[in-house]
Amino acid sequence: MPRQHREPRTARPTQSHRITADRRDAVTHADSLADAFVGLYRASLDGRVLDANAALLDMLGFPGLDALQEIDARGWYVDPTVGPSLLDALERDGMATNVECAIRRHDGDVVWARLIARLVRPPDGVPPYLEGALVDITDRVRAEEEARWRAARFETLNAITSSAVAATDLESLFEFAIDRALKTLGADAGNMWTMTTSVLRGMSREAGASLREARLATGADPYGARAVNDWTAHPPADSEQLAAAIAMTGFSASMRAPILAEDRVIGGVVVFSVSPRVWAPDELQLVEAIGKQIGAAVHRLQLAEVTRRTAELEAFCDLSRRLREARGEQEMYPIVVEHARQLVKADQGALAFASPEKETFTVAYTVGIEKEMPGWVFGAQPVHSGLALRTGTTFVTPNFSAEVAAPWSDGPLYHLAGPLVIVPVRS
Repeated sequence: MPRQHREPRTARPTQSHRITADRRDAVTHADSLADAFVGLYRASLDGRVLDANAALLDMLGFPGLDALQEIDARGWYVDPTVGPSLLDALERDGMATNVECAIRRHDGDVVWARLIARLVRPPDGVPPYLEGALVDITDRVRAEEEARWRAARFETLNAITSSAVAATDLESLFEFAIDRALKTLGADAGNMWTMTTSVLRGMSREAGASLREARLATGADPYGARAVNDWTAHPPADSEQLAAAIAMTGFSASMRAPILAEDRVIGGVVVFSVSPRVWAPDELQLVEAIGKQIGAAVHRLQLAEVTRRTAELEAFCDLSRRLREARGEQEMYPIVVEHARQLVKADQGALAFASPEKETFTVAYTVGIEKEMPGWVFGAQPVHSGLALRTGTTFVTPNFSAEVAAPWSDGPLYHLAGPLVIVPVRS
């Protein structure tokens, strides 16, 4: 029976060939063909088939020798470099062994075969020709292909799961996940989205928006798992608008799955192919599994954000209570600084007030900064504190020691090591 050819995925074997010229391997391999299903043929060096046995005709799906002889034997190979490489090996060594290659059948399907060939030089001026034997190895190649695909699927899902567990930023997670999915599936474009985050690959934002609007306009579930092999030839029912939008983008096949957070749909994953293709069930299963892992990460980060905001609200409520209970301004200063330190987990902190003309600062309270003692006055112009005061914008740096330090009027260059936050306070 003819076998249906599946388009190659990233993890699948390429249609390449391997040629060795070890004559001892050839003898050993030839001995192993005694009980095998072997197609034998004889062909001229310019590709004319001179003779072939019934096994070869059956392997390649030809009704008879006459039909096979109408085809140039050099055109059997899916990879066009196989024929020239085979002839080079025959001219050089007289024999080629263990040539594994994809061959196109008469009906267009593809089989994989192992080829052995030898160059025959008859006497008396008869043109040389080659004799070859083909063994069908399609089942073995597809089994290896499936094993590689399973391994690639496991590695991809494991990598995305690990990233989802450790993720602190949704956009970076989405970028990593959609890139890995497209590579593993051999797809050309994709989109991963929730209500707050969307990452596109292989298409413009305008195309993504058009597809999203068309998807939402369909009567069917816009997020449900679905694989479409050919939007032009076999579009799903009630999807005319979406089919038209996909045709406008140049895609032919698509596959999508929802992003689920505790069984609640919060977004989706979709991949596209520019050519029609038959999506395998395990490919759709991979996209569905990715959607579940992404959903778990989104849910975890949402819970973390709620927890953080709740903690901040409780901290501000506590700050408000403590300030109300303070007996004067001097008691308020350490309360404010300690609250700020706890909020950002800082080692040092200070509170300073600007002069009415905003030209100097007077330190009111400090923790861990020996140079800045209460009552110390410093200029506002050459420092970041002055910039925050003038612009009303918070200054943040991951490493203040790397900043260019300004000279102070009363001493050497001044540095604070590590991250620094300067927040303007308004009254």
